[in-house]
Amino acid sequence: MPKSLSNVWTTTNKRALSIELTAKREMQRTVTHSKLKIKKTVGRKCLYLLHKLFDYRNKLRCVRTSDESWLLWDFDCLRAPKFEDDNLKLGNSFPIYCNVYQVCVQRNSTQIFIKCDCLLYERCGYPCSHILRITNEVEDSMVKVQHWKIFAAYYGGENVSLSKKILELVALQKSYEGCGMPVSSGTFNACVQLPKPG
Repeated sequence: MPKSLSNVWTTTNKRALSIELTAKREMQRTVTHSKLKIKKTVGRKCLYLLHKLFDYRNKLRCVRTSDESWLLWDFDCLRAPKFEDDNLKLGNSFPIYCNVYQVCVQRNSTQIFIKCDCLLYERCGYPCSHILRITNEVEDSMVKVQHWKIFAAYYGGENVSLSKKILELVALQKSYEGCGMPVSSGTFNACVQLPKPG
């Protein structure tokens, strides 16, 4: 390998390591300073993502369309694309579309669910910023058991009562799949107290 190429790899490795260490410090700072009630329940990465989503919820606009339905959007994020050497200013001519999401309440027997059109909960297992804008809090039930700290340690273990409980929670999640994110009745009651459109 030529010496110049070896120097490039060494520099690249140092930069990658520096970025990784910075990300770990930021994640640790988030975990240490977290004020979420579930900070001891979920893993560090999930907690970091929940903080980012919880902070972003304040940028969203919300309107209640019915007793158990809301529309949410963020029009402030719309920016025209910028191109180098754009003498004709074509970037201003590009159409810009933004997403409007609907959050609604669903029920399955006695359990109450909140579902968002973005489907982040179904894909990733934690609430999206749209749902957090409505609920304004995060409960244990809002995060799938796969993100809990105890999941990796006890899932599939033999003759452990905690392992059986985790398997029961996973089975319960599968039975409620597609319904949305489960919420407690207290959180639901706080959600429906939001003002209706006049």
